[in-house]
Amino acid sequence: MGYPDGSLELTSDPFAIGSFHAIEKGILTVNAAGNTGPDFSSIQNYAPWILTVAASDIDRKFVDKLLLKNDATLVVSIYVLSS
Repeated sequence: MGYPDGSLELTSDPFAIGSFHAIEKGILTVNAAGNTGPDFSSIQNYAPWILTVAASDIDRKFVDKLLLKNDATLVVSIYVLSS
């Protein structure tokens, strides 16, 4: 979403404008990061109201607990196999 080279200002970027109107109405806009950052393993997103997500791989395991509304606990594990 948006233009990775920053060729448009936020006030003229149709993606930034549309996502801004969405966030004003309580709708979260999510953007896949891509590989357009200025440096290795970096991303860029000029609109601060857009949640930008990325993926990568490391040889770690992350475990966390998520407390649900009904007081149940969900244990979440994210494991990435290294190649």
